[in-house]
Amino acid sequence: CVDRYNHRFGHLRHSARLPDLGSPIIPYHTSIIHSPGAVCFEGWLAIHLLVYTIFLLNVWPLYFTQGYNTRARRTVFRIKNYCINRWISGGYSYVFEPSLEPLSAQTVGQLIATCAEDSPDRTAVVSVHQNISKTYGELNSDANKLAMSLRELGCGRGDRVGIWAPNCYEWLLTQYGTAKIGAIMVNVNPGYRASELQYALNLVGCHTLICSQRFRSSNYCEIMNDISPELLGNKNSKVIDCEKIPSLKNIVMINSAPNEPDIAPTHVTRFDDLLTPDHQFPGDDPAIQFDDPINIQFTSGTTGHPKGATLTHHSIIQNAWFVGKRSLEGLDPKGLR
Repeated sequence: CVDRYNHRFGHLRHSARLPDLGSPIIPYHTSIIHSPGAVCFEGWLAIHLLVYTIFLLNVWPLYFTQGYNTRARRTVFRIKNYCINRWISGGYSYVFEPSLEPLSAQTVGQLIATCAEDSPDRTAVVSVHQNISKTYGELNSDANKLAMSLRELGCGRGDRVGIWAPNCYEWLLTQYGTAKIGAIMVNVNPGYRASELQYALNLVGCHTLICSQRFRSSNYCEIMNDISPELLGNKNSKVIDCEKIPSLKNIVMINSAPNEPDIAPTHVTRFDDLLTPDHQFPGDDPAIQFDDPINIQFTSGTTGHPKGATLTHHSIIQNAWFVGKRSLEGLDPKGLR
């Protein structure tokens, strides 16, 4: 779907930007839905146009009559736009409508870099249980280091990087680090057992897994050994070659808290090691687009296997902006600093 979308809308996407303004914006409300199980309903196009034609043959003559009300006029207009949109998109889940407020065309990596430049000393994140507090400048610096290390591990644009951990600073940092290299972070439920973990990683083709060493009563090392001893057992090479999860090449363990002993083998890469790369991060990949996928989230799987839903840079940033804007309506901005 991503390739087909880029082919159909590449020229429209770039022409929609306004270079004479400070940052590129889109004057339309856009929504793109990508999914590992996405299906193109090209065959529905003919049916939609047929229904639209029949509707107009019966209703259009009334459009010019004196008794035709505004609601009916609006209905005809919406049906026309719907069918045109379906024809332009080829049946994909792509919807665009006029918007009163322009939307940002930044990627998540560009956004955190902009915040670090504008407010480098302002507090960005506080992890109370880890006793960690980072400014925007420090957060962006750590994200750059992680992005560089992930590149050295072989991760690139479109590769899946799983995060199997509860809420922590490393979780947030993984999202920003993967965004800067165009990789897709996969949210793995920290409560998953062996069969669920194996299914989720194979479903998305996970390349690298970043995980905690334990969560509540779960020992993540034991769970991975239940899947296959090959995941953590090879002391001679850090590159994984496991038949049960063939796409997985790297496992990175988040360092234990100071009051907790390490339970992972010593030869397994630690997360803190990724924050000391040998080379400087050259910057975000210019090929990364705002509508590229950035995050895969799984459904609960209560009625079957979990299903993956893919989010883009664009959808995450717009949701965060408008939810935050609505939540802060009527509040004094000075009291929020």
